[in-house]
Amino acid sequence: FRRNGIGEKLYRSAEAWFRSLHIDRIEIRVVVSNEVSTLFWKKMGFNPYVTTVFKNI
Repeated sequence: FRRNGIGEKLYRSAEAWFRSLHIDRIEIRVVVSNEVSTLFWKKMGFNPYVTTVFKNI
């Protein structure tokens, strides 16, 4: 289903709904190694603002 615009249409619809509820910020968690997702959200206008680091022990 990739590259046919469904994700963008769904996101634009959700954003319009959030705006109608006077929600002025959307935060999404994305795995850095998921390049497809990272590029999609960047295309939707999202920018990174927090970096989380971890270490398995």
